[in-house]
Amino acid sequence: MNQKEIFFRLNQYIAINRRLRLKEDALGHFKQAEFVKVYPHEKNYGEIPNNRICAPSTLSRLEQNKITAKTHVYDLLLAKLDAEFVLRESNNKTQDYLCQRVVNLFFCSSKDVDAVRLEINRYSVLLKRNCLWITDLQAIESLLNWFESDVVLGRRRFDELINQFEIFHPKLRHLLLYYFAYSSYFNPTLWPSIKIVKELIIKHDFNDEVLFAFQNFNERQQFKLIEVYYKNEARVHKESYLHQVFMKFKKVVIEASLHELIGDDAYLEILLNSFITNNSQFRKLIHRVYSAKKYNRNEARYLYLNFLIYEPFPYSIRKILHNRIYHKIKREDYRKEFLGWKKAN
Repeated sequence: MNQKEIFFRLNQYIAINRRLRLKEDALGHFKQAEFVKVYPHEKNYGEIPNNRICAPSTLSRLEQNKITAKTHVYDLLLAKLDAEFVLRESNNKTQDYLCQRVVNLFFCSSKDVDAVRLEINRYSVLLKRNCLWITDLQAIESLLNWFESDVVLGRRRFDELINQFEIFHPKLRHLLLYYFAYSSYFNPTLWPSIKIVKELIIKHDFNDEVLFAFQNFNERQQFKLIEVYYKNEARVHKESYLHQVFMKFKKVVIEASLHELIGDDAYLEILLNSFITNNSQFRKLIHRVYSAKKYNRNEARYLYLNFLIYEPFPYSIRKILHNRIYHKIKREDYRKEFLGWKKAN
């Protein structure tokens, strides 16, 4: 990374962590106008003109990545967050190298996870004064766990990584987008966040056709991913974790192709078995759709509003649930109304 990229990451570190502190700040010390002031109890009081680090407008522009600041300004702002950063070329090269090692696990070979973890732990001792590296370690730990155990992100961890996304090293952001797309399909708790993942993939253009294809997987274009895979197959290492991810999605696509042969019930069971969830609302929906023999108008509308609209299920499941509810509605005029709700949304 060059110096400008590092400073932009520091801008985001300050912005995100200041806002987090502001939520718990009863005295308002983390509002922009107050955050730039140095108070008597703070270490640097009396050492800078007017005991003010910069103008609030300057802080605002920094947090929007419109400008960068001098190193001493970053030192003072980070101190307010109990953080520090040492700008040193050797440290930057080390971070780039370690992040590339993680990238290689995903795109080249996933066999060396333990060796990479040991290497990261060894170098982290030298980088303990680097707030950006400390933040990167959170993403790295999640990614290494994914490579080792095929674990999907839970709701809480997903939100934490999304919140800090702009701080992470660009190489890690690239991998995290894959992880977000993977988790938001296989964990129903994250289905409401599918749109967020798509927007991030589009916003952060890594010129990666494969990653771009992942954003369509939750909708009608499941075969698009396999088409892109075969187009790029020669460049996908068979020992990479990316190849394992492809194979898992390919299994879902093959099962989808059996839908018409095996029927809705068997197909939905296959789909449900592929998801990893303790989402009680999701299980409640499935139980309710399967257990009822008939629905009146109010019951149908309840299911529609509480699950099929506000819970953005993947198209493959949403289509089956719509059909099951439709066929269990008692009266023909209510069925027409149900179709009207569907078309309206």
